[in-house]
Amino acid sequence: MGKYILYSDQMSADNEKVHIKMKQLLGNGNLSLGYIPSTGDKDRKYFSNIKAFYKSYGIQEFIFFDLGEEYDESKVDDLLSCNVIHLSGGDPIFLLNNIKKRNLKPVLKKYADNGIIIGVSGGACNIGANISLFKLFTSNLDEALGSRCQLNSLELVDFEFLPHYNRWNKEFKDNVKEYSKRTGSVIYACNDGDGIIVNDGEVEFVGNIIKIIDGEEM
Repeated sequence: MGKYILYSDQMSADNEKVHIKMKQLLGNGNLSLGYIPSTGDKDRKYFSNIKAFYKSYGIQEFIFFDLGEEYDESKVDDLLSCNVIHLSGGDPIFLLNNIKKRNLKPVLKKYADNGIIIGVSGGACNIGANISLFKLFTSNLDEALGSRCQLNSLELVDFEFLPHYNRWNKEFKDNVKEYSKRTGSVIYACNDGDGIIVNDGEVEFVGNIIKIIDGEEM
């Protein structure tokens, strides 16, 4: 079983408590990181920001692994040799579709057995069991329920991850509760600045993580 870090966001100062846990999980040594953007990053703006962030936590080697126009199958082995894989924020459905397009879902699941995967926002959603919750944002409850069979993500954990919970209004949160009631899913809702650490099956909440199940917040 692997090690996963799920961030709601990552770059704000409020995330320091999650960063500390991340550093403990990473340990020491000359580590390498494979960066998978959710969409293209041709000018490497976001990649540059990510490198600067992780260098402050001891990671020195980086691989940019695009799943879109710049996809290069010859780099798959380089990606899998990294100590850490970072799944960036953005549209989780777009990211999942690209993962499937490149036939990387089983590859990443196998990597996850012994590697460290860090997900931010939409990237963290893909660590979870399903990403149809995103349809509540882009469409409606019926669409979210109807798309579940097509939106099973990496399924590295047995819950669904909902980032940015502090940003959503009451109507959206009510829809999330109804979704949980009708699907039977366990949802962990995460405010910006908080996160979840999964270490060989052990789940640790960092900050105020809200469990939503059977239509209720717990």
